[in-house]
Amino acid sequence: MSFVLWEILLPLIIAFLLGLLFGWLWWGWRRTKITYSEWETMRQKASRASSTDVDAELTELRTDRDRLQAEIDNHVCVVGDASAGDAAVGAGVLGLSSEADADAGSSGADASDAGSSGADAAGGDGGERAVDGPERHPYGEGSHAPFGDDARAMPDGYVVKGNADSMLYHRPDSRVYDATVAEVWFDTPERAEANGFALAKSHPTDSSASEADGSGNDGASEDTDATRPVIGGTAQPYGDGSHAPFSDDKRAMPEGFPVKGNVDSMLYHREDSRNYRATVAEVWFSTPEAAEAAGFALSPTHPS
Repeated sequence: MSFVLWEILLPLIIAFLLGLLFGWLWWGWRRTKITYSEWETMRQKASRASSTDVDAELTELRTDRDRLQAEIDNHVCVVGDASAGDAAVGAGVLGLSSEADADAGSSGADASDAGSSGADAAGGDGGERAVDGPERHPYGEGSHAPFGDDARAMPDGYVVKGNADSMLYHRPDSRVYDATVAEVWFDTPERAEANGFALAKSHPTDSSASEADGSGNDGASEDTDATRPVIGGTAQPYGDGSHAPFSDDKRAMPEGFPVKGNVDSMLYHREDSRNYRATVAEVWFSTPEAAEAAGFALSPTHPS
């Protein structure tokens, strides 16, 4: 009986081993062989394809980031104007121009207009720079349309931001001044009000109170500044167009003197300086031209 089993199992074992041998030979013959150079080429192609996918994803993420940032900026501007509400035109609104500005002009032109004309002649903002819209001065003299290549860039001599939708304007002391994208620029608050714009409520309340006390009389407002004590005892340390800081509040801006000067560095800061709000003025000037006439130079913190 055992002999019969052995006669049956032995052929089965031999057949199984032969099957393994032929299968291994067939697999070795069918498989694809590549050289090292071919493998390296395939690896580099895969790496380049992966890098291309990563670059495409990064580009898409940057685009989404820029779009979201633009939406956030627009939302901040809308919220700032909405919180301002409907502001009545207050009598005796605090102006950015002063008697010194008027004296600095020629033939009845404001000093800010003269500064703007000088900058245009020198090629600063320049008449050749395109604006957003068909009109460079959409509200006549004293107004300026935003630049087409940079809506946030401030034209020289035009420091007041206007919003055509809400018909509100923002002086540099507005809490939302930096966040507001101007749809039109004005050289003075009076010019904005003459075109139907009202002062936004985002300005300091103490300024509003002082304006209300002025009862619409510019002379009364100027007398109020004139009676406030100043540091050093000299109201105009650098002559006409300059103003010393107030002793009771060094950060308070004298009416019509928006340019900050630093005596130590002999540099001045316009409203578009990155360090404007952080700078404590050691002397105020009515215009950049008045600061330069006193020997001050433009701070490098301004946009190039």
